[in-house]
Amino acid sequence: MFALRCPAHAGNLRGFRTGIALWLTAWDWPEDDRDDVVLAASEAVANVIDHAYSTGPPGEVDVVGRLHATDVGRHVVLLVRDWGHWRPPSHDSGYRGHGLTVMRECMNRMGIDHGPQGTTVTLTSPVVPLLASSARLRSHPSLRRRPPAVGVTASAVDRVTGERRHRQAAIERRAEQLRAEAVWLSGNAEAARGRAKDTIRASRELCDGIGRRRAARRHATEAA
Repeated sequence: MFALRCPAHAGNLRGFRTGIALWLTAWDWPEDDRDDVVLAASEAVANVIDHAYSTGPPGEVDVVGRLHATDVGRHVVLLVRDWGHWRPPSHDSGYRGHGLTVMRECMNRMGIDHGPQGTTVTLTSPVVPLLASSARLRSHPSLRRRPPAVGVTASAVDRVTGERRHRQAAIERRAEQLRAEAVWLSGNAEAARGRAKDTIRASRELCDGIGRRRAARRHATEAA
């Protein structure tokens, strides 16, 4: 079991991600699937930091993870809970606002329960195979639901691998979309800087012209 309660502050995100990664590593979790879990959980906690306590002082975020296993596979369930009041999402989130999309792509299931006492996000990871070398998992009393299987069938492994590749492809597509948006925004910013320079140059020329006309009028008045 993984359990952590800490202030909902951005400075705690790195330690939280490290804790989740170490917990899954201790259970010999496949690297790609472990990264998916860490990313989804990190996005859930980041959402709490950004939105749950926006109308008051920062509160706490509570993260609980449990490992579930049968004779055909294993998965983790993470609960991310806050005690705040969420603000409505912005219609123009720019670079932000993609946390729910990332969580859905990385996880097998995602649920959100909003209530008067706060919000709970439930993240259920995809099933990964039982590893023959994971003696700790096979001997753990809380995970022995039935006698362990002799092995994992090829179809199960292929299915899990296929799901992981599907999630990876979806994340890569989303990353490419975000990169394209960044390029577009960067181009707009560059164009805006160019327009600003043109405006400043035109303003200076106008001021210089006004100055020259005033000087000419003064000269004409003095000559008269």
